[in-house]
Amino acid sequence: VLACAFAVAKGGTAHITLKGTNTLKAVKNEQDWSAGFQQKIAILSIDGNGTLNASGGTYGAGIGGDTLDSCGKITIGGSARVIATGGKAAAGIGNGIEAEPCGSITIEGNADVTASSTSDGAGIGGGANYGGTRGRSSGPITISGGTVRATGEEGAAIGGGYRSSGGDGPIKISGGTVIATSKEGAAIGNSSGTDVIVEISGGIINASTMGNGVAI
Repeated sequence: VLACAFAVAKGGTAHITLKGTNTLKAVKNEQDWSAGFQQKIAILSIDGNGTLNASGGTYGAGIGGDTLDSCGKITIGGSARVIATGGKAAAGIGNGIEAEPCGSITIEGNADVTASSTSDGAGIGGGANYGGTRGRSSGPITISGGTVRATGEEGAAIGGGYRSSGGDGPIKISGGTVIATSKEGAAIGNSSGTDVIVEISGGIINASTMGNGVAI
């Protein structure tokens, strides 16, 4: 049984206004594929002034897709505080393992977002590609305000997961404060040497990598 904590149906629309502290965590099971907050090909907006902690299973995003499933359109704004942790092959916010690019991920307003993958996914963006024909990078990511802390291990902090096979995107940053750190992948970009368009026109950016990846 695949058991996410909360799901938006394919083709659906959900607007979440956060109040207080809320936790969504994928139920542990043999396969452990689920996202904590499952949002496949759908539209999701999160705002308010509360906190959301969302954790995915091994192959599921904290917020977004699970195995082979990409997310649709995700917008986080207002004064929402979001902490999203993906499984070892999935993004904190974005795709599960070996999925096509997301529709889009937008962070705006005064949102405070912390996103990370346990291992091979991106903090924000794509899941890992272990040799499938999918495993693309991120789809469009836009940051225009707020504070974003994104961490990757083998995947990018913001962008593609481990061995992402396509140069999707673009990644646009026009405001806010962005702290992006990856152990082996790019801080902002892709993890496999494939190109992705990165446009920075404003904001405060602190991008670093500790291994073979590039900062941006």
